[in-house]
Amino acid sequence: MTIYDRPDEKVTAEGAHAGEVLDFPDILRGWGIAFDQTGGIPPVEWVNGLHRRADRAIRYFMQRGLPEWSDTEDYPQGAYVQYAGGAYLSKRANTNKAPNANANDWGRWSVTRDEFDASTTGRLLSIQTFAAAGTFTFNPGASTKRVRVTVVGGGGGGGGVSATGSGQVASASGGSGGGFAQSLLSAGFAGATVVVGAGGSGGAAGTNSGSAGGTSSFGAALSATGGPGGLASAAAASGIVGGLRGGVGVGGNVVNGEGGTGGFAFSVTSIAVIAGYGGSSIFCGNTQGKGAVASGTSFAGIAGASAGGGGGGAVASNSAAAQAGGNGASGIVIVEEFA
Repeated sequence: MTIYDRPDEKVTAEGAHAGEVLDFPDILRGWGIAFDQTGGIPPVEWVNGLHRRADRAIRYFMQRGLPEWSDTEDYPQGAYVQYAGGAYLSKRANTNKAPNANANDWGRWSVTRDEFDASTTGRLLSIQTFAAAGTFTFNPGASTKRVRVTVVGGGGGGGGVSATGSGQVASASGGSGGGFAQSLLSAGFAGATVVVGAGGSGGAAGTNSGSAGGTSSFGAALSATGGPGGLASAAAASGIVGGLRGGVGVGGNVVNGEGGTGGFAFSVTSIAVIAGYGGSSIFCGNTQGKGAVASGTSFAGIAGASAGGGGGGAVASNSAAAQAGGNGASGIVIVEEFA
């Protein structure tokens, strides 16, 4: 079986000069007309005209893929044509039977562009993710204006700890996770200013609590506050430092959620010294805290792992240096655009 290469897009005599191409005088008669009119010597202009006619037919099929229905064509059973934006398959031989008006002769085997658009309403067109402030605008040419927006506030920073003396311990609580909210927006909506809350700073080395994360928002439609910072810890023989509840979502018409509470910190001389975990966000679990710290050592808090995650608290045991808490992670705004 011979497989032929795709022809090029050139058409014979398409660039001919004026007078170099003539339509063949009698297509149905064919070359016999040359004996009647030119003594059997047809002019080159006729040859150009015939070749151009054939090349244009090839280009027509290459461009359309399927021929357009014609009211003068004889169609056998199984023929395919285009008509009114759709494609049709002939059920039986027919002539001058418009495909859209003769269901016994033609059957649909595709949809029109309008039908396709209608059937795919709700499909995802794009996702825009904002890790910093910006402005949301719809994709050019979008036929509808519908979005699903998720906002997450910044995570709070973990608490710091002071230096410890002999027999003393210190462990700070983790920063809390940023709140979150989600909404579906459509009617009357054109775009929005986006604000992304920064992550809170971990408390500096010493008895310094972490700072709260910033609020994220999508215009005036919805917002999510950042998580509070973790609480600091001074040197002591033992103690518990509680975590604070996370940030909250406001204005969501799908969900308004709360970030994870910053992890509690426990410290008991000669038994265990455990720093508070960073509070979780909608995207991640708690940031790991430091546990079972050896005597005479201390560790800074671990930074928040994913958007909106709180920073871990610091920890110190038995004559160890002061340490800072981990920074909270910045929030995020995600906008999904739908047809």
